[in-house]
Amino acid sequence: MQKPERMLRKAGLIGGMSWETTAMYYRLLQKQTQQTFGSGVSLPCLIDSLPFHEVTTYQHDGDWDAVGRMLADSAVRLEQSGARFIGILSNTVHLRIRDVEQAVSIPVMSITEAAAAAVSASRILVLGTSFTVDHRLYDQALRDRGIEPIYLPAPLQQDLHKKIFSELTSGIVTADTEALVERCARHGRDAGCTSMLLGCTELELAAKSDILPFVSTVQAHVDRLFQEAVSGV
Repeated sequence: MQKPERMLRKAGLIGGMSWETTAMYYRLLQKQTQQTFGSGVSLPCLIDSLPFHEVTTYQHDGDWDAVGRMLADSAVRLEQSGARFIGILSNTVHLRIRDVEQAVSIPVMSITEAAAAAVSASRILVLGTSFTVDHRLYDQALRDRGIEPIYLPAPLQQDLHKKIFSELTSGIVTADTEALVERCARHGRDAGCTSMLLGCTELELAAKSDILPFVSTVQAHVDRLFQEAVSGV
């Protein structure tokens, strides 16, 4: 009989958006694998790291069809290379998850569904890029579970968006950015929220405030990806 760790399903990870996030996912996935199966065991995975500068250019130009094509092409490459399921390691580009689902025959693990399922609050502050917020990426997954999403006022949202792209996606964390996230948390608390959803993976780098507990979309997604990896064990 095969050892359980030999039956782990190979993950196909669409990364590079940003590299900070990809490194975070890889570390957490492998740590969870080792904690489950013991020292020396690692999760088999393929990572296709996309050029972040191209993705962000398309996003800011409003060319979401191009973003969808990049993601779909990546997923196809991963499937053809032996991946058994797909994870898109970014919140914002989940706006085009349907392009990926239609391009491959293997399961695609949604970060929005995984994160919404991890929320225990009835009202939650949703933080993220302006793309994520303006397109209400999380609304359906949250409302389907009876959770009310709350958002930042426009000026505060714009400040957060700028900090995400100018600093956090490059692994830069300043006191100003940490203070900004704290201001966001205060807004959520004052609006009646009991927690906040970090709907941008890099926000975890700057979430130091204890004003509101936060739901990690990265950890929720990692847990779902790991669950899929061990589904054959």
